[in-house]
Amino acid sequence: MAPNGPALAQRTPHDVLLVGAYERDNFGDLLFLLMTERYLPTDHVTAAAPLAADMSAIFGRYIPAYGPLLKTRSYDTVWTVGGEIGSVSLGAAYNYSLSPGMLAVYQAASPAGRSAIRRSLSSDIDTDLAYVPTLQDFSLNAGARQVLNSVGVSAVNRLKPGERDRVIGKIAVAETITVRDRASSALLAEHGIKHSLGPDMVHSIGVLLPGDDVASEPYFCFHAADTYVRSAGAEAIAAQLVAISARTGWDIHLFVAGLAPGHDSLAGYESIRDACSRLAPEAKVTISPSRDPLDLARSIRQSQGWIGTSLHGRIIAGSYGLPRLSLSKSWKTANPREKTAVYAETWDQAMPYAVTLDQIPAAFAQARSSRVKRRAADAGRELAWTAHKNMVAAVR
Repeated sequence: MAPNGPALAQRTPHDVLLVGAYERDNFGDLLFLLMTERYLPTDHVTAAAPLAADMSAIFGRYIPAYGPLLKTRSYDTVWTVGGEIGSVSLGAAYNYSLSPGMLAVYQAASPAGRSAIRRSLSSDIDTDLAYVPTLQDFSLNAGARQVLNSVGVSAVNRLKPGERDRVIGKIAVAETITVRDRASSALLAEHGIKHSLGPDMVHSIGVLLPGDDVASEPYFCFHAADTYVRSAGAEAIAAQLVAISARTGWDIHLFVAGLAPGHDSLAGYESIRDACSRLAPEAKVTISPSRDPLDLARSIRQSQGWIGTSLHGRIIAGSYGLPRLSLSKSWKTANPREKTAVYAETWDQAMPYAVTLDQIPAAFAQARSSRVKRRAADAGRELAWTAHKNMVAAVR
């Protein structure tokens, strides 16, 4: 469904290059693409990433590298959507996107060898901001409109001073900037960079795909990045999950947000499932069967609630008015500076965030209490409509 399709169709079609982390298996990044395309129904849209990748097994696409495209084609708009873009260099993007074998080759190469690999994979694009092309470096696109939409940039503050100034300068040239958290807004304001603050555009899924025909099922979603599973331990995690299952009567659904390097691990989830079976043989535990991002979003919509380290899991649960809590990746200690906590503090304070492992059952009970649930459901639906209206305005 195209939002306000007839009204948007009156605009002259544009050639739009969408740039994002579409080369990796991570459902939040891919939803940025799929949701943004729904707001550009009459435009000529090409989705690209720092390096090419065959994503057909995940969502039926081949994603080209944007470097060669910018060198050979002109675009009206180059639109970067979503993600913590401020500190992701090309090398950092490779860490998440290359196969372990190819990454080892890249890391072991000499400076000249690395440059040759970058030329081969990414057309030797700028390395400071992997997902924000420096359009002045591409003669055909030096005059294109540059949009940074629904991004986070607060991580820029963790860079070394010289690198930080260089990155801020490259962000500042964008014609339109929308950030999704107060920390990012404060950073840009400090440097006098014009921008707006708005909720993550993936919230719009609650408007574009309302899911009124989707029946809820008796399970709750649990997500944890591989680093969390390895540090906290499968047995300790399973103990919290079976406690919730026993209290609610709900099944446990282990949600696989992404299998790109540095994200989730099927082996880790299998260890949690096995630990749950040892602790409570009667508990039913499933693991996400599909990698399609819309299938994953639907599995959240059908659930009774969300627990996890993934930001977009929380966002989707919120957009559908479901109970949700976000785990602190430092599982023993609450860390309010983590990305998910910073976002929740900005937009979704009613539901728990920065939750430690031992707090999970109590925090989830709080999220499911009638008072909190009602208040947070209203807030989530309002965020969905706000994100929708912001995207319609941005496209117009």
